[in-house]
Amino acid sequence: MPYHIAVRGKEETQAALMKISTSVQGAQGLRRRIGPSLIYGFGIETGRHKGGRNARAAGGAHYMEKGAREIQSRAKSVIVQGVREGKVIEAFDTLAFDVERVAKQEVPVVSHSLQRSIHVERSSGGLR
Repeated sequence: MPYHIAVRGKEETQAALMKISTSVQGAQGLRRRIGPSLIYGFGIETGRHKGGRNARAAGGAHYMEKGAREIQSRAKSVIVQGVREGKVIEAFDTLAFDVERVAKQEVPVVSHSLQRSIHVERSSGGLR
């Protein structure tokens, strides 16, 4: 998706560039952790314990990986749109919550505990 800037007048141009600059600066160091808070979530995702032993006879469910793949094709356009609108953090959050949504749909459900434990953790960029 190409990015276009239309120069109309000095004040409008300066205001538009300032909006972009402020938005991008506010997103510096922005981080989101998306995943389950339960310790066994890793084993369900990969099919293996961190030590290498099998954790799941059916193999890994790859629910987090599916969430990441869901946004992969549109991540760049969402971020570019966020820059244009001065809403980089909001664009980043949209992608993170989309990964969370897909992961919750894809995770194998027995008691719903693992599903409920999947969430987005915010840090840096002024958000806590």
